[in-house]
Amino acid sequence: MAAGAIAWNVYAASQKKAAKEAQENIDTLKQSAETHKEAAQNYIDESNKLEDYIERLQQAKENGEDLTDIRKEISDSFDEEALGVDATKTSYDKLTAALQDNIDKREELIKQETYARLRDEANEKKKEAEQL
Repeated sequence: MAAGAIAWNVYAASQKKAAKEAQENIDTLKQSAETHKEAAQNYIDESNKLEDYIERLQQAKENGEDLTDIRKEISDSFDEEALGVDATKTSYDKLTAALQDNIDKREELIKQETYARLRDEANEKKKEAEQL
């Protein structure tokens, strides 16, 4: 009888440990999915800002306005390393091309983050199903 009770206690303890580890894995996957979601949203916000700069530059150029203030604003928001050009000194065409290139890069990052989030959410659901 005592051996049975010991075996049952060992079994129960191992099941409790496994359940705890499974829940920790699920929690980690949830946090990872949320992190990917936040990163994707940041890239979306940055892309929107870059698109706004392109529109403002185009409108200002079409209206014959000075682009200095917009260039300075771009430079303050996105450094030369991020853009690949000095927003205050490069030509209009190179600047708008650099802005569009950054939008394209962020769109690719959005796709990657979204895929990673969906993968983590699928793994989370799988782990939850295994736990049942």
